[in-house]
Amino acid sequence: MTYYNYVDLNGDGSNEIFAVAVGPYTSGSGGDSGMWLIPYAGMTVSQSFTLIRTPIIVSDTTTNGAHEPILQRSGGGAETEYVRLVCSDGVYSNPADAEVVEDLAAVTGKAIISNDLTVDMQSGDYLTLADAAKAD
Repeated sequence: MTYYNYVDLNGDGSNEIFAVAVGPYTSGSGGDSGMWLIPYAGMTVSQSFTLIRTPIIVSDTTTNGAHEPILQRSGGGAETEYVRLVCSDGVYSNPADAEVVEDLAAVTGKAIISNDLTVDMQSGDYLTLADAAKAD
């Protein structure tokens, strides 16, 4: 299953797509796979990520003109913490190397993906991609 939302991460005035793919082939104990997609450039993958955990908050704070996504980092026995991805030369830091957010209550921004994935999976209340011919 894939969760996504439209957001202008790079501050160019056009929305990109931030997507998180969840499933046995895209996820592990450290998190899920994510992508920053540019839909107005032929759906180009600007960057892919590993170790993505939700919720994902896009901070109002910018570094080098790009908003800072904030997400959970956990797994491998490490304590759960929130981290800030910072963009440099059009590339965001990886969650494994990201800076820890000390005070989440001080963050302002917009939650772009905040579903409870476990509840969605257990209830079957989620969207999937399907062959249009079979969906009828």
